[in-house]
Amino acid sequence: MPYRPNGLANVLGYYGVGPGPYMYLPIVGPTTLRDIIGDTVDNMAVPFLIGKPFTEPAYVIPATILNQLGERAAFDDTVRQIRKEDDPYAAYRELYLKQRKTEIEALHGRTGDDAVPVYGRRMGEGEGARQ
Repeated sequence: MPYRPNGLANVLGYYGVGPGPYMYLPIVGPTTLRDIIGDTVDNMAVPFLIGKPFTEPAYVIPATILNQLGERAAFDDTVRQIRKEDDPYAAYRELYLKQRKTEIEALHGRTGDDAVPVYGRRMGEGEGARQ
């Protein structure tokens, strides 16, 4: 089975909660209201459940920043290509929304070859992700 990251945003999407408005936020990158709420809850719950040192700001802030910078660096070629578009905001939006829709569909067992990696470890990436 392919690796499928899960969290509150995916659970909400699975049960029919729409993505809401699209946003491109500094550090975070492309997201929707559903995804930013789900990711925030996930990022708050995991350290709370695990405990120290994962609840300390000295760990949380650098870890979050390094994670986001690492994801951005991993997709530098894609970012450069999108920035060459006539409307880069619309290109990011379409790519991100298409990817998230594909990920939610995959949770229902409906897969296709149209998954395009945007940021992070998404279902369209890695070995065995497309079957």
